[in-house]
Amino acid sequence: MKAVALLMVIAHVALGDSPDPTKVCMPDQLSATEFNLMDASFANVTVDFGKKRSARLENGVRTVVDYANLKAYVIDSNGCTSSAASPYQLLFKCLPAMAKYAGQLAFGVESPRTLDVWRLNLGTFNLTMLGSTTPGVGSYPVLRKLFTPSGFTISLLENARPKVFDPTVLDIPNDCTEAPVVG
Repeated sequence: MKAVALLMVIAHVALGDSPDPTKVCMPDQLSATEFNLMDASFANVTVDFGKKRSARLENGVRTVVDYANLKAYVIDSNGCTSSAASPYQLLFKCLPAMAKYAGQLAFGVESPRTLDVWRLNLGTFNLTMLGSTTPGVGSYPVLRKLFTPSGFTISLLENARPKVFDPTVLDIPNDCTEAPVVG
């Protein structure tokens, strides 16, 4: 009987009870500051999944991604240009089923915080994300490491809040021109 119990424990550990990635979801709205650990730059990030849009404001340049049309709009002092959204510009409300759970990471000394580690293969883009879940509120990405054909970036999301502070950052001007295709 002890051998059967031991085998059940080993099978449980070997098969792993990893969380269902489709149940790991951000709140409907999110505002945060993104700190790029590679170049020490900051950006304000806003997401409204109900409107199917996200916005990123960095150095006077606002990039709005329209999830419904998979288009990115870059708005600056020269006007607005649009192009197809890149996979790295898309944020998932819930992790896709293809996300692989890689375990947990705990940090801190007196009151350690536990983060879940997820990996996604998005074709030529690979993403490793550390996320924190707040019961009743949702999951938040905390640290993202993104590999793209042009290199990689590591970013930290700070001061995440489950709301949109300025909904106008998600607006898209009517007079956007299509960006020329390079390559």
